[in-house]
Amino acid sequence: MTEKSDKGKSGKIAKSSSKTARESLREQIKNEERRILRDAILTVASREFNNLGYDGVTMEKIAAEAGISVGSIYKIFSSKTALYAEILRSIRNKAMERAAEAIRLSGSPIERARALVAVRVTMFFENHGIARDFIASLIGRQEHLSPELATLPKDIMKDYIGKLAAFFSEIQEKLPAEKQEDPMLLAFLFEGVIHSHFAFWKVTGAPIDDLNSMVDLVMNRILKMGYLTETE
Repeated sequence: MTEKSDKGKSGKIAKSSSKTARESLREQIKNEERRILRDAILTVASREFNNLGYDGVTMEKIAAEAGISVGSIYKIFSSKTALYAEILRSIRNKAMERAAEAIRLSGSPIERARALVAVRVTMFFENHGIARDFIASLIGRQEHLSPELATLPKDIMKDYIGKLAAFFSEIQEKLPAEKQEDPMLLAFLFEGVIHSHFAFWKVTGAPIDDLNSMVDLVMNRILKMGYLTETE
C-alpha cells in the first residue's frame, strides 16, 4: 500500500513538474515574441517619426508599415505618446552611453571634445526628424504635446550638459583651485558656441571639418583663458 502510494505521489510530482516546465517554456516563447514585436514597432515608428515628425504619424500608419494590426501595437504601447516617449528614452540612453565613452577616451582635451561633438552630430543624423521636434519642444513650439513629451527633451538636454560639465570637471582635477572654473559655466560656454555653429553649418552645408575647427577654436580659447593646459 505504501509502495503504491509513493509511486502515485511520484507520478503526480513528475506530472506537476512537466506541466510547470511547459508553462515556463510557453511563457518564454510569449516573452520572446513580445520582445520581437516591440523591437519591430520601435524600428518602424522611429523611421516614420524621423520622416514625418510627431504630428505626421498615426498608429495606423505605423501598423501598416510594420505589417501588423493597430491592436498589436496597443498591446505593447498604450498610446502614440507612450511609443514616442519610449523612442526618446532610447535615444537619450544611447546618446549618454556614447558621450560617456567619448569622455573616457585618452588624449588631449581637444581630442575628447571633438569626440563629444561627433556623438552629437551622429545622433542628429541618425534621428534628424525627431531632432527637429526635439528642438521645437525645447523652444516651446509644441505646446500641444503631453507633459511627459514636453519634459523629456529638457531632461535629455540636462543630461547632455551634465556630461559636458563632468568632462570639464574631470580635466580640471589636476589644476590648483584658483585656476579652476565652474564646470557648468564651461559646459554652457562650449555648448552655446558649438550649437550656434552647428546650426549655421546645418543651414549652409559647410564641410564637417569646419565644425571640428570650431571645436578646436573654442577649446583653445578655454585653454588660453588659463582654465586648462593642453598637456593636462
